[in-house]
Amino acid sequence: MWEAEQKELQLDIETDIEPYWCTKKLITIQFGQVGSTHGIKAQWILQWSELTEEQRLYIKGIIEGPKTKLIHNASFEIIMLRFYGMNLTAPFDTMLAEKILNGGIENENYALSDLCFKYIYITLDKSEQKTFGDNILTENKVVYAANDVIHLDVIRGHQMPEIEKHKLGNLMELENEVCLAFSDITFHGMELDRNKWRENEELAQPIVDASQLRLNEWLTQEPFRSKAIAAGYLSESDTLRINFGSPQQKTELIQMVFPDIDGGSLPIIKKYIRDNGSKLKLADLNIMVSLQEKNTQPLNDRLVLDHKEALIERGFLLPANVPDINWNSTDQALTIARAIAPRMQNMSEESTANQSHPFFDDLSEYKDSLKLTGQYGSDFFKYIEPDGRVRTSFNQIVSTGRVSSKSPNMQNIPAKESVGTRYRNAFVCAENEVFVDSDFTGQELAIIAHVSKDPIWIGCMERNEDLHSVCAEMIYGTNWLAAKAEGCAYYAKVEGGIAKQKCKCAGHKTFRNAVKTVNFGLAYGMGGAGLSRKIRSTKAEADALIELYFKTFPKIGNLLKFLGEYGVKNGVIQTIAPYNRKRWFPFWKFAKGRIPQHLAGNHDATLGEIERASKNQPEHCYGLNKSGELRELYGHEAMGILSQAA
Repeated sequence: MWEAEQKELQLDIETDIEPYWCTKKLITIQFGQVGSTHGIKAQWILQWSELTEEQRLYIKGIIEGPKTKLIHNASFEIIMLRFYGMNLTAPFDTMLAEKILNGGIENENYALSDLCFKYIYITLDKSEQKTFGDNILTENKVVYAANDVIHLDVIRGHQMPEIEKHKLGNLMELENEVCLAFSDITFHGMELDRNKWRENEELAQPIVDASQLRLNEWLTQEPFRSKAIAAGYLSESDTLRINFGSPQQKTELIQMVFPDIDGGSLPIIKKYIRDNGSKLKLADLNIMVSLQEKNTQPLNDRLVLDHKEALIERGFLLPANVPDINWNSTDQALTIARAIAPRMQNMSEESTANQSHPFFDDLSEYKDSLKLTGQYGSDFFKYIEPDGRVRTSFNQIVSTGRVSSKSPNMQNIPAKESVGTRYRNAFVCAENEVFVDSDFTGQELAIIAHVSKDPIWIGCMERNEDLHSVCAEMIYGTNWLAAKAEGCAYYAKVEGGIAKQKCKCAGHKTFRNAVKTVNFGLAYGMGGAGLSRKIRSTKAEADALIELYFKTFPKIGNLLKFLGEYGVKNGVIQTIAPYNRKRWFPFWKFAKGRIPQHLAGNHDATLGEIERASKNQPEHCYGLNKSGELRELYGHEAMGILSQAA
């Protein structure tokens, strides 16, 4: 048959632009020849609706066969073909390859048209992309479809030397396999119980109100209060918020005092005076005559005097010392934040992470709680497809080396103390099916122990002891011992010594939580300011704890210091063998002239962010020499050492 001589195939499909996966229509499947005969490549464009059942089964055999399929953005094809009963195998995704080579840097150009221009200087005409919905193939559409499967092998030919140069072959193989798994997750989706979800929205409002109240309470204190008054977010006197330019609002206000008037327009006011003037009290008549003359002050005075509660209830009057601020506004929140951090330039995660004041924790909590009624309120129902399932879209390679999802973001479904697992439990499975939940236990800590070779950490894990408690005992010493309560699980007797398990002692809990925050936080680049906020201490106390921590665990300190400095010096960091995932820092080139000053202690914001991120991505160009000292290694030497360690 036509593909018999092909060891690999280029593959693409065209669909309509229906937004939901479950109702999207497959229009064409196109295959492309890899390589060429006499300089000519062959492409096959097959209109799905015109294929016989026998032909469709033949295509299914190719899709599910062992031959490599070169695809750009393979996830789309994998998911779509699953809805048509075809389980695609052996993909090679040129978009994933490009993301690997760029370290998943966001806002890069990863579209097929971008890569065609980058590697082979060809401009693809994408004007026909959204025209396939009518299922009528024109010559232009056929040419468009063919062009999507003629260049993929050439693009791969440019990518592979770079992948091999940076020893990213294992990572490429991994990502192609993982693409099948993520696509499968999207295909299946998850059912959502709407009634449970609505109940969550109702229960969440008090949580939002409470978190907003905590923020508002800061404005009763200095220096926040003065800053809020100066910015107009707080007033020491009652403030009317009346717009007499609104006919509806004007009528509503007049009717508070004169309930029998039909409206607030000038003709109605004049008529009301003519019909009722002789019966009105002098003060009331003065109000109506003033309104006729477009003077609203007498009405305002009466409303405040006799109807203050109604004005407050309807939002027409803001009482003295009641905040009028939108905490979800970056500009307004930044204005208040500068009361304690005058040099803050923005409210980014990097900026707030360096602040020690608990105000920033309350602000973060408010923004998280606000999502419970907004992002995770009834608006979430727009993501439910006609078959009742929610399907997210994964971006499996981002700059951090992690995975993100969108429309909706299923990785951020709330699960915290205030709401428990209510939101996650609103997702349900079909009858006679169950959800299976699994997670790595202490994954980050295990990696730190493995790479740093810290004997205490490794010993704890080998003996299944509670690492955070053991670290707390070593750091706090006699204070830890003195905090022991009756029945302490940590000091329970076991064969060969004491159990060293997590206990319920109040004093131990305080010490353990502080050290746990350090254990996790330092690997994410947290400094003294961030730690002081987490454990509610002064920055000086947090700095002292970090210093003591590194004295107690010098191998971890040396590792993190090395990783941070390596990223700063080289503008790139990399995970350990065998995958060697690289992360390039695109802004490093603009800051590399300031490296000596930064390493000498004159902090640079750009290099500081690189240093923080580098600590979170263990590097393979690192190892121990024969004396057990930390030093830099390169190429096969580092690969060999860390592969043996793995």
